[in-house]
Amino acid sequence: MLLPVALLLASPDLAPLDWLVGHCWRGTLATGDTDTHCFAREDEGIRDRHEVVRQGRMVYWGETRFDWDAATRTIRYSYVNANGPVESGTVTPRADGLDFGTVRWVRLGERAYETVAGDARVRFIRAD
Repeated sequence: MLLPVALLLASPDLAPLDWLVGHCWRGTLATGDTDTHCFAREDEGIRDRHEVVRQGRMVYWGETRFDWDAATRTIRYSYVNANGPVESGTVTPRADGLDFGTVRWVRLGERAYETVAGDARVRFIRAD
């Protein structure tokens, strides 16, 4: 049985992430490496695949999966890289972006956001 396309989209409770979905975002890390994140809907969740490139060569990759946890009424994430599971937790939507607890993503309009971890900041610009 085929499901209607609407049922295959991410949970409406993931709406705080909608501005990221369907786009790739690129930032330059303090090392000079570029970090590109691409967001897509997957099943009832959202997937963020990213690659870090140094001098034209990929040196690191990772993937974050965002899902709605109906029992706790929170957005949960799990992050893996080439070495396996790394981190999981919750994301709290804020008026200016997303709060991961130790890192915040601050939305800077339609085409940019900034990650903030203590004094470290990286600006990501839409790459599409």
